[in-house]
Amino acid sequence: MTALPAFESPPVTEVVVSAQFEPLPKFAIPQMGLLWQRFRAQYPRTEQHPALPSVVERLGIRSAMEPQFRFEIEREPAVRLWFLNETGDQLVQVQGDRFIRNWRRVPNSDRLYPRFYNSILPRFTEDYRAFCQFLQDEQIGQPVVNQIEVSYINNIVMGDAWHAHGDLGRMFRGWSRDALLDRTLESINLRASYFLKDAAGEFLGRLHAVIQSGYRTEPGATEDEAVFVFTLTARGRPLGEGEQGMFEFVELAHREIVLSFAKMTTDEAHAIWRMKPA
Repeated sequence: MTALPAFESPPVTEVVVSAQFEPLPKFAIPQMGLLWQRFRAQYPRTEQHPALPSVVERLGIRSAMEPQFRFEIEREPAVRLWFLNETGDQLVQVQGDRFIRNWRRVPNSDRLYPRFYNSILPRFTEDYRAFCQFLQDEQIGQPVVNQIEVSYINNIVMGDAWHAHGDLGRMFRGWSRDALLDRTLESINLRASYFLKDAAGEFLGRLHAVIQSGYRTEPGATEDEAVFVFTLTARGRPLGEGEQGMFEFVELAHREIVLSFAKMTTDEAHAIWRMKPA
């Protein structure tokens, strides 16, 4: 298998690994509180957020990146609980049909991206198994996973290579300066979706790529910095039954994201992020 591209200083600011499963009726707000007791030593902080809607990639159905509206009658408010460590860079999210594990770069932190196979995947595995053990101990049931999702969020900040959003083509391939129409580019929002298929060519899910322009303000800065937020999300069904099928899709999703990141960005950008020799 071909080695994946690697960078010494990638612009990644958040990585998300998510398992969506069939709803567990017995896993409600009280049980989420009990689950926190299992995680509290590692994640002493909590936050409450609205639950995320269920998303399933289907062939022949419009991309899940498009807005979808549905009306449901809930017996009680659907919530999503966050369990965070002290610094807030590691967190677990749980709701009635989903388990999510995040790493994110927090402001004023010098911690580097901890790497997928060294930290992200092992921590997801450990925490997901602890979650499943809790469900078993409390006789709640076991998750029947229907979708796996891996997301990488990259903040590409204005610097030596580019100075305004009109310099998009210096960071991303396939963009011509002719598209600027001899005008100043104020903002951009590009979205693309690609099929993911298994070895037999059967539909598995989709890879979603989003490039959005924006600005950020650093503490003590006199003006906002231009930034491109580049998000790559791979989502689809497990490649088989049980935990093995789930993790096989995680591996595929990670590989597709890393390869696509390298293909969609320029050699000039690779030099800034210090791409390692193959």
